Amino acid sequence: MRRTGAFLLAGILGCALHAQIVTPIARLPVPGIDGAEVRCMVQDGFGALWIGTDRGLHRFDGVLTEHYLNDPLDPSSINDDAVFDLVLGHDSAIWVGTFGGVWRIDPLTGRRGRVLFEHREGGTGDQECVALAVASDGLWAFGNKWGLSFLHHGDSLFRPAGPPDARAVMGGVVADDGTLWFTDRRTLVHFDPRSGALERFPFTREGADVPPKTLLLRVVRDEHDPAKLWCTSWGLGLLRFDLARRVFDGQWVVQRALSDLHNIVRSALPVDGRTWLLAMDGDLVEVDTFTDRVRTVRGEEVPPMASIASVHHLSNGTILIGGSGEVDVLRPIRPPWEELTRDVRDKSTWITPSALDDGYWLVRFYADRALMHVDTNGRTTFSATLPEAEVPYEAFKVLQARDGRVWLATTRGLLMHVPGSGEMAWSAVEPDGMGNIHPLVHGVHEDKQGALWAAGDRHGLLRWSPAKERWDRVGPPVGHEFPKVDVISVSDFDEERLLVGFGANGAALFAPRTGAYEVVQGPMLNKAHFRTTMQVLADGQGRILVLTRSHGILRLERVPGGGWSIGRRWLPLERPSFHAAVVDGRGRFWIESSAGGYLLDPATDILHRLDPLHGVPVRSPMGVAAGHAGDVLVHVGRWARMNRDLDPGPADGRLMVRAMRAGQQQVDVLELLTGKAQLPRRDNDLRVVFGVVSLFEGDAFTYAYRLVRDGGEGVWNDLGRQRMLDLVDMRPGAYRLELRAVGPVPEPLTAIITFAILPPWWGTLWGRGLLLLLAVGIVIWTTRLILLARYRRQVRELERERELEKVRMRIARDIHDGIGSGLTRINILARQLGAQAGPQAERIEAASAELVKELGEIVWTVDPRNDDYGSFLAYVRSTLGRQAEHLPMALTSDLRCAAEDNTRSIGPEVKRNILLVLKEAVNNAVKHSKARHIEVSLDLGHDEARLIVRDDGTGFDPTAVREGANGLINFRRRAEELGGSVEVRTGATGTTVEMRVPIVHVGATGIGN
Repeated sequence: MRRTGAFLLAGILGCALHAQIVTPIARLPVPGIDGAEVRCMVQDGFGALWIGTDRGLHRFDGVLTEHYLNDPLDPSSINDDAVFDLVLGHDSAIWVGTFGGVWRIDPLTGRRGRVLFEHREGGTGDQECVALAVASDGLWAFGNKWGLSFLHHGDSLFRPAGPPDARAVMGGVVADDGTLWFTDRRTLVHFDPRSGALERFPFTREGADVPPKTLLLRVVRDEHDPAKLWCTSWGLGLLRFDLARRVFDGQWVVQRALSDLHNIVRSALPVDGRTWLLAMDGDLVEVDTFTDRVRTVRGEEVPPMASIASVHHLSNGTILIGGSGEVDVLRPIRPPWEELTRDVRDKSTWITPSALDDGYWLVRFYADRALMHVDTNGRTTFSATLPEAEVPYEAFKVLQARDGRVWLATTRGLLMHVPGSGEMAWSAVEPDGMGNIHPLVHGVHEDKQGALWAAGDRHGLLRWSPAKERWDRVGPPVGHEFPKVDVISVSDFDEERLLVGFGANGAALFAPRTGAYEVVQGPMLNKAHFRTTMQVLADGQGRILVLTRSHGILRLERVPGGGWSIGRRWLPLERPSFHAAVVDGRGRFWIESSAGGYLLDPATDILHRLDPLHGVPVRSPMGVAAGHAGDVLVHVGRWARMNRDLDPGPADGRLMVRAMRAGQQQVDVLELLTGKAQLPRRDNDLRVVFGVVSLFEGDAFTYAYRLVRDGGEGVWNDLGRQRMLDLVDMRPGAYRLELRAVGPVPEPLTAIITFAILPPWWGTLWGRGLLLLLAVGIVIWTTRLILLARYRRQVRELERERELEKVRMRIARDIHDGIGSGLTRINILARQLGAQAGPQAERIEAASAELVKELGEIVWTVDPRNDDYGSFLAYVRSTLGRQAEHLPMALTSDLRCAAEDNTRSIGPEVKRNILLVLKEAVNNAVKHSKARHIEVSLDLGHDEARLIVRDDGTGFDPTAVREGANGLINFRRRAEELGGSVEVRTGATGTTVEMRVPIVHVGATGIGN
């Protein structure tokens, strides 16, 4: 698309109450989308513009374009390069509908991935998505082949959600009541997802069917009238649907004959309550629904536009137009000026306000040179041709003094005109050494005391002498050597002094009363900064503005202690040549340059561009001049008065970190912003990519960074317009990287990321610990011989333990096989004797049975295979069970150990003595206590065994134990042999025997542990 001029959106004029809007169109410089069809656009929460095309998805931040394309080998890449729709979800993510399915990307972190569909026939996969619609509880996806699907918040799949017979759906909107309006090519459909109710509304035209191959495409919500819906179409133009009457009640087309070859509306956008902009038949079309006027936006100033595919609204009212390979900007604003010279349209003119407030004086140079006067309505009231001269000359500046005289600064001196005289005459200048009285004069200035001054180029500063009726020269600064005294400008600095510009030689402050000069210089102000100076002027706050051809705009400020320095510099990316400036009533500078107009506001230090992209319909360099009472005049083909209320305002911008690479690894941006990024020592070469997101001012920012390590101090380093930073060979430590962007915003934009470079393994705590262990190991190695002897003793002990185990097993086997079997035979023989042998045989039988039983216990305790808690408790439980079978009282037991101690070992001596004390205590209770209940508790702890036998009998008197009774003595002896203790408590309510003995564990190696 080509853009060469501004145009008025005339259809928005409709009626007297509908204010005229000047609508400049400008191209948004989006690189990298040449040849692509811009189908859809959306702006994310950070201000970046996402552009969907037939050649992929693109993100534009005002300077750079990031491209997202399909890669068959990358499962996280976009589903397909053909993008149909873009929406901003409730999760602030960008949702992308493509020919290959739906894709989601987080604008902040860049995390992205596909979102699959659940198929009606079963399984999951990608499906074509031609449109998306955001609902309060999720996201709707429209498929041209498969119908409707819905993704609930928190779900991971789009699931079939529409009626099965609605397969070919094109796009729709979610109503406030949660119902859905969409098209199925031929009809407008209303669907209630909760009840499944479905209504169809076919479009008919004057009772006739619509032509073949024409289609309803998408439903568009009316932001200004909730009672209306609108439909784009293929061949039917723009259609309006009345929700109250449930009928189509409006149609707007370019060509009345309907067919599928024209009246194709790809996109529609409501501008206000009556006006729509359409991408129709590849053109930008304006529709006024009040007057039914349909107009293609093109004309002599605006050539025919290449294929328009989409229109989109930004939040600030700006309209974006997407076409073939570019994006255009349409920014409706109020008319920024009032035309002053309707019948004087020459480009070669200069203007100044009349001192009598009756209009303006103009000088026309080059062709038809003349002095003119126009009244406040812009009508010419006086015109006089400039006088001829022997030497060709041009008059570029004009001024009317308070006494009414009009002065013209020319290339060969000064012309004067007295209004009413109808004549112009040359004014003499004090001759120089060569008698030249007609020097080049750059301009004339009247100071606050009414004195007239002229910038006399090589003749220096000139002052009008009423008494002599001529211009006198004022000498150069005393003690300052100038190669030549060229005065190019003169203006007020304050109430007492003038600011005189000497071009490449700098500037000076001149006090007319004393004739003293103060040269503007200082140790930090090199004269080279003035080399390309075009004009110097004061800002009313004691500072000086220097306009240059090559170095931008400089602001000079006083340095404490004396002298001047450069306090601020403005240098746009296009590096324009700044020519001249004037100050308006608000103290703002209106600047003329080779790249167009600029507005500098000292209150904010923002340099605003004045061009169609920024809302001012001026495409070529404009002239500027001072008007009446602080007004500013601009030349836009004719002179006009600028609107005082024009205020571009600060740019929208946010400084974002886009990516960070450590070595060959990509670092998660979210970890950087939250301070959780930890990078290994080998990945200590970093590359940080950042930039301000500002669609219309992205290239107007300059950057700086400060790197702080471990909470130390850092200094700011300028990067210019570089949006990438490389940090090489970073030392281990905790870092804070601060980024700063300065541009057309009141305060610098900042971004802070934190990360840590981990030290090498020998610099970590565990690494240092390992080194310490190595050092200790050296010491240990020196004592190895001493420990070796101990180890050998332990080995010998181990061998003895193993031999002891073998002996124990052999003894147990021999007792069981030898003595046990012999006693068993004696018992059997005694039983066979029976009654014939008498009582003696019975005693032999009982004694041998008792010996067999005791011998079994000895074999069990000696056998090393029974040396664990579990086996011992099982044996005790079995013994008590057999003992309780023949008891006249109740016997209960509580035998326990910790689960983790079930396989812990216990020595044979401990087992045997505990078992004997247990049996003896139970036996005493049975024989002597007259108890009804006996309780046995055995707790095998980690290092101690505790046995308690308690009965509820009559008890006994420990001092009256019968002679020959050894029970209590045996209890104490067995406990003492094991290093333990026993306590016997008795009374009228019963007797308690409590025994505590330590357990020395024997491991598999036989070494105590």
